[in-house]
Amino acid sequence: MEPYKYDGSIDRLSYSTITSWCGDTTDKTKYEIGYTAHSFKNGNLVASDEEITDLGTIEKNDPVHIRLGEHDYLIPAFITYVLTKEAVTDDRNIAINNALSVVLPEFERLSLSKLKWLSKADEATEVTESVIGNIVRNGNKIEYTNPSGTLIKWEEQLEQGISSSIASKKASSELGDIVEGKVGEFVNSQKKVEGFNQIYKDVNNQIVAELDVITADEIIECKRNISLARNKFTLDKQAGSIANPESAEFVNPYNKHKILYVDEPLSLNASGDIFPSDKKYIDELKANGIDFANSLQELKKLLK
Repeated sequence: MEPYKYDGSIDRLSYSTITSWCGDTTDKTKYEIGYTAHSFKNGNLVASDEEITDLGTIEKNDPVHIRLGEHDYLIPAFITYVLTKEAVTDDRNIAINNALSVVLPEFERLSLSKLKWLSKADEATEVTESVIGNIVRNGNKIEYTNPSGTLIKWEEQLEQGISSSIASKKASSELGDIVEGKVGEFVNSQKKVEGFNQIYKDVNNQIVAELDVITADEIIECKRNISLARNKFTLDKQAGSIANPESAEFVNPYNKHKILYVDEPLSLNASGDIFPSDKKYIDELKANGIDFANSLQELKKLLK
C-alpha cells in the first residue's frame, strides 16, 4: 500500500489532494503534519534550507491540499503526536531544518519514484475559492478584506485549544459562559468545531467581532435568554457581522449557515403563544438568513 495517495493531475500551479498516510500501527489518530519543498532538476536531488511549512492538525487519512509546481516535489517533513508527547525510539527521530520530528515508517520508506512534483505553498497565498470579499492566508493567520473594505485578522484555532476553551467555559461561574460551553460541547459531539470564541481584530488590534461556535458549515451565536439576545444580537451589530456583507464588521466570508441559540425556553402568553416582541425579533432574524434554536434538539436539526 502506498504511503500516500495522490488524487489529481500534475498540472503546474493547480491544487490537488494528498491523503497523507495509511497503515499507522499506533492507536493515535490526530497528528500535526508539515512539509518542506526540495528542488529536483535534471535528476539531482538538492536539499532545501527552507523552513518547514506547518499544515496544522489533521486526522489520519484526511486529505491535505498542496499546490503543484514545476520543479519541486513535496517530501513529508514531520508528523508529531498532538495527543501525547511520548518518547520514541532513536531510529524514528529525524532532524529536519533543526526541528526534531517523529517520522512514521511509511514516510521513511519513500522512494523517488513515489514522490510527486509538488511545490511549497506561497508564504502568503491568496484564496481563490468562493468568498465574500478577499482572503489571504499565511499559515494559520488569516487576513480578510470584507466588501466594505475593512481589513480583519484572525488566527485559526487548534483542536486541543478549542477543547480546552470549551471545558473552561463549562466550568465558569458565569451563566453565559456555561451556555457557550454547553453548546460548544454538544455541537462538537455532532460534528467538528473549528472555532470557539473566535476573536476577530482590525488593523489597530481592536476586537471587531467574537463568534461563539464555528463549524465548517455553521456559525452559532449563544445567548442565555431571549432578552439578552434582543439587546445584543442585533442586525446593526453582532448579527450584522455574520449576516450583512455591507457591515464594516462583517466576518462571514464563506456565507456559512447562521444560527442563534437561546438556552432558556421562550415565555408564553395566556394563549400559549410566544410574546409578539419575541416573535417579531425571531422573524426579523429569519428574514436575514439567521435560524433560531431554543433547545439542543432544535439546534441538532439545523446542523448540516
